[in-house]
Amino acid sequence: MKKIDKKGIIAIVLLNFTAAKMMLLPSICTSNIGKSSFVFVMLMFVLEIGILAMLLAVAKSTNQSFSETVQDVFGKVFGKIIVAIYFVYFLINTFAMAESLFLFLSEHLYATYEWVQYIIPLFLMIYFVSTTSINGITKTIQVLVPFAILCILLSVFLGAINCDFSNCLPLFREEPSSGLNIFNYSYWFGDGLIMLLYFGKVENKKSSSTIILWAFAISVVVSFFYLVFYCIYESNTINNKEAITDILKVLPQNSDVGSVNWVITVLWHAVLLNFICLNAFASRVFFEEIIPIKNKKISITIILLLILIGLLLINFDIVKLLLFLVSYAKYFAIACQYILPIIITIGFWVKNRRSNEKVFTQ
Repeated sequence: MKKIDKKGIIAIVLLNFTAAKMMLLPSICTSNIGKSSFVFVMLMFVLEIGILAMLLAVAKSTNQSFSETVQDVFGKVFGKIIVAIYFVYFLINTFAMAESLFLFLSEHLYATYEWVQYIIPLFLMIYFVSTTSINGITKTIQVLVPFAILCILLSVFLGAINCDFSNCLPLFREEPSSGLNIFNYSYWFGDGLIMLLYFGKVENKKSSSTIILWAFAISVVVSFFYLVFYCIYESNTINNKEAITDILKVLPQNSDVGSVNWVITVLWHAVLLNFICLNAFASRVFFEEIIPIKNKKISITIILLLILIGLLLINFDIVKLLLFLVSYAKYFAIACQYILPIIITIGFWVKNRRSNEKVFTQ
């Protein structure tokens, strides 16, 4: 199989570091943590980059898939359990982002449409994209990402020149412990975990420094976005849920750049669709490692049915979704995002070291 080059990995990383961070999270994060929330978001990004660096190193050092790697390191039974855990993780991520997309569409593009009219084209797209190859979905995202970066930069720039930065002063006025609330929103992070999908598929010709630098750069931009967003709305951030577009409400009504709002709305729609498809693709791959179904169409159909059941259970209510993510799923997310990757990385290197020592002694 053809390996994924550095440009492809950078595109995947940039999509993952931005897509879920620019919608609901700025609103609920700034309203609960306060004016210093952008600092804690940046600290979370530092954790994300650390996990990304670890998993990227393993992905480049193995010729096996993620399932094969963990079964080789931890044994078949524990390896399958780890794969099952990440199947559930990516399935919940797909479900949560699908609901976020429905909210985005109903607020901005198709206010009079029913959920059935949203879900049919969305599921058809997921069905098609999730049955393609890893190279195909990576190339598609690689084309899209420059437009996503353009959206973010436009929102940050236009918001920054129209806001009062003194609104964020003094910093850390809230209780220091309030910063720990950032972990309530763990399911909006976990960006480095997408590397699990690329185990054994990444070129190992050059160092990973360029990928890490890109991840750090976009982390700074997104964290600055949170600062600008708070400086615009202050205590009213909770009422502006679609931050990527709501941040532009500050523009004068007669502004010549007012139409940029619609450009960003349409482009961000495409960003969310690709992010959902990528997570659905990961769900399908890990699902097939648990239950050996050779037909990709059957696998993705089962996954789409599970997502639909979840959406119907919460009745497409974003409040119920948020309560689920911040009350219960956060613990599962923390384990998947930080504890398991560290265990997997340590196990992999210990296994490799023992194998090398065995070869050397022979």
